[in-house]
Amino acid sequence: VSVSPFAYSNLASVLAVGDVTCLIVFAAIGRADHSREEGSALATAAPFIVAWLAAAQPLGVYSRQTPSAERSSDNSLLSAALTPLPAIAVAVPAGCAARGLLQGYMPALPFWIVSAIAITVLTLAWRVGYSVAADQLGTKLGGGDGTASRE
Repeated sequence: VSVSPFAYSNLASVLAVGDVTCLIVFAAIGRADHSREEGSALATAAPFIVAWLAAAQPLGVYSRQTPSAERSSDNSLLSAALTPLPAIAVAVPAGCAARGLLQGYMPALPFWIVSAIAITVLTLAWRVGYSVAADQLGTKLGGGDGTASRE
């Protein structure tokens, strides 16, 4: 089901803000875990955010296609979980590499692994949570005017 440009824009904006927030949360958790005081979580997350924003749209993370009304909730949840995976697969290594270039040394392999796991968990939790909330509020992801309406 194709959505109107306005609804698509609203949905893509909400999803993009949530995705970027996940990357900032990842950086904040990492900084707190390593007791980093210099810089900020936003600066730490910046290479990941740039990589995400560069990869997400071309890889279909903010696709104009939405689950149809006939699809079950299970399919919507599966779609919510699977849709960001290609961007995660590209953006996490690119973000790690960019961060390494900015710091003047490449992070150790455990950082790459932990980054991939943490960003995947945070992003999938956000996407599935959003899908569940949208279903509970009676909205169709990307449908209507992008606002919740009770059925």
